[in-house]
Amino acid sequence: TMAFAALQNGHGVAYFTSNFTPEEMVTQMNSIGLGVTDKDQASLFGLYQLPEPVFGEDSGALLNDLAVELAQIPTKYGFIVVDAITDLASTSQDSEIMAFIFNCKGMCSNGRTVVVARSSAFSTDLLGRASSVCETFMKLSTGKLRDKAVRKAELLKVDDIELDRDNMIAFNVEPELGLHITLAGYAFTWPYGMM
Repeated sequence: TMAFAALQNGHGVAYFTSNFTPEEMVTQMNSIGLGVTDKDQASLFGLYQLPEPVFGEDSGALLNDLAVELAQIPTKYGFIVVDAITDLASTSQDSEIMAFIFNCKGMCSNGRTVVVARSSAFSTDLLGRASSVCETFMKLSTGKLRDKAVRKAELLKVDDIELDRDNMIAFNVEPELGLHITLAGYAFTWPYGMM
């Protein structure tokens, strides 16, 4: 959803995925009404396959290669999504994961936005260290709101300031409309073009 909103607003997006091949990703996006059909948008959308870990081998070298590849992405892609490093992180040493996070932070310091998704492979200690490096840290989860399944986004840290209350929203993706957001008991739909 964030990638689609960035494209709608004219920003280039490089999307690295471990869940889909690039072709499957396009099919998935089309199926929920987030297809990229405009030629200008399509030219600003790069899909990349994340490397798969080799069973029984340390994936630190793959994480390092990924960091190098991210740094070499053309500058037209100012928004980079890495979804997800769970498989690579679960077979890497903590120091290799932290090196990857520091490389991502370096790209952010050079004007790019990097979103690294899914930290479920991180130990509590490593997650704490990784979040302390990040300027913005957000926790995504699923839950229920009035007996309806929703996704939740909790902003834990922004601009290096840790937040401790009133920082969670519940949302659902409404195909072709935008995000349906519930915040402090109020619900509204945020169209993609306004993100």
